[in-house]
Amino acid sequence: GGLDSTVIIHRLLQDASIQNPIYAVSIDKFPHIDQILLDNQKVARSRFLKKFNAIDRVNQVSIKSEFKATKEPSWYTGYIQNSGLPQSTIWMCNLVHLIHDHDTLYLGYIQGDCFWRYMQHFEKAFFAILDLKMVTDVKIEYPFENTQKFDIFRDAKNAGMTKSHYWFCESPN
Repeated sequence: GGLDSTVIIHRLLQDASIQNPIYAVSIDKFPHIDQILLDNQKVARSRFLKKFNAIDRVNQVSIKSEFKATKEPSWYTGYIQNSGLPQSTIWMCNLVHLIHDHDTLYLGYIQGDCFWRYMQHFEKAFFAILDLKMVTDVKIEYPFENTQKFDIFRDAKNAGMTKSHYWFCESPN
């Protein structure tokens, strides 16, 4: 995935194995992502997995989301309103199907993201949906809660990653 997710995966690789893989979830059609960015994401993901010998330890789950952001809500055409946190609601609706008992979900939100204003609402809704599935003992971790983007770039560089191993929404290259 993006830089933040790739650094998280790199950190988790030490404990990953074929029997205990990491599941990396990406949404391939997002309101603000174009095809060039998606193509770059796939290339970067492949380079990362090859460089860090992680192909057998990282299972990639790709979600095809057909939502498009618009300023005018339309309940019958599949469009979502581009306000609040459309990203986290799309993540939530798609992730609940993949979560099992005793899983840990790592989210790569950083210090400056507006997600933090809505975090309690997100967690309340997420865990309520998991209760409906009778899924228990799930944890959410935010490893970059007090981290700025610069620090994540530094962590990636220290881990031996180059720009060819990740992508980020701010730049398609």
